[in-house]
Amino acid sequence: MEITLGGGSDPGGFGGIAEAAASLLGGGSSGPAWAEHLIALSLVQGLAPGVDHLDLLIAHTEGAPTAALGDSGQVSMGPRGALELVFTGQVVGIERRGDHLRRYRLANAGHTLAGTRINQSVTAMSVADALQLAAGEAGVGIQGDLGSSDPPLAQYAFDDSRSLWQHMAALVALRGARLWCDADDNIRFADALGDADPVAELGYGRDLLEVRLWQRSTHSGSVTVFGGGRGDDGFTLRKQVGPNRATGGDGAPQRFHRDGVLQSQAELTARVDALRLAGAWRTGAGELVAAGSAALAPGRTIELTSLPDGDDGRYLILASHHRLDHRDGWRTRIEIVAANAGASGLGGTLGGLL
Repeated sequence: MEITLGGGSDPGGFGGIAEAAASLLGGGSSGPAWAEHLIALSLVQGLAPGVDHLDLLIAHTEGAPTAALGDSGQVSMGPRGALELVFTGQVVGIERRGDHLRRYRLANAGHTLAGTRINQSVTAMSVADALQLAAGEAGVGIQGDLGSSDPPLAQYAFDDSRSLWQHMAALVALRGARLWCDADDNIRFADALGDADPVAELGYGRDLLEVRLWQRSTHSGSVTVFGGGRGDDGFTLRKQVGPNRATGGDGAPQRFHRDGVLQSQAELTARVDALRLAGAWRTGAGELVAAGSAALAPGRTIELTSLPDGDDGRYLILASHHRLDHRDGWRTRIEIVAANAGASGLGGTLGGLL
């Protein structure tokens, strides 16, 4: 493990817990020895609109390093000689405890966007350009490609009823894509995440400590979306003619959504598919606990093998929680769905989850 954060050391006096943590974590000897004074680490990451955060519980001992609000930091984790950067962010909170402990909370660009609200309307702008505009308002970097299937939106309103982070998650959903913040503190967006090659193969009884795969009642049957062209949508005039409805799926429960931003049949169909995919994810999600691995990050896929009920296959990571302390070591908890959840028009099974 390698932690780079803040400024100098702070004198104090504690005891053997810091030494135990240093032995477990292999803290370095150069610069402020964050790893040597680390008691516990908790890193929560997920796809937007979830907001990532990192908590560092530090023994406030003699020679312990300190940081101030706004200081930048990075954390790399992994085996010796093969460390992988897992988080970059800034200190947004400091908790001073009476038991000679301090907790530092760090957050990344997603936190900045989640705390920013604007009132601005755009017209004839693609989703990719609207994302660039939103990121620029908060001064953060963004990378991604939606390909050629990103026609201009007739109109989109950024209003302060939602944060920029929530608006951006809604925008990429119009194109069937997902948004997240990477380890370098850049905003990333992409579609077809489930098609990526697995970053790890995890076997039951070998790499996995807990396995929970859920089967839930159907979230949505028939999904109907109304878009631009309706007289009551607040965006278009009654005399404007165009497709204003798309439906997918069948059966109960029926779901209805209205969004005047959607002007074309392609946009309406994409929203239907996105809503049905979200429903499929709610119906068949899972949770795993594995030995700690920096590769287990949101937006990546894994291959599961030797599962008890034959649910082997490729799964997409929706969220991860890295937890490290001197009692349980390093464990990673992840939320998953089958990588082919959107296959066959969303009408098929979820790779063994359904």
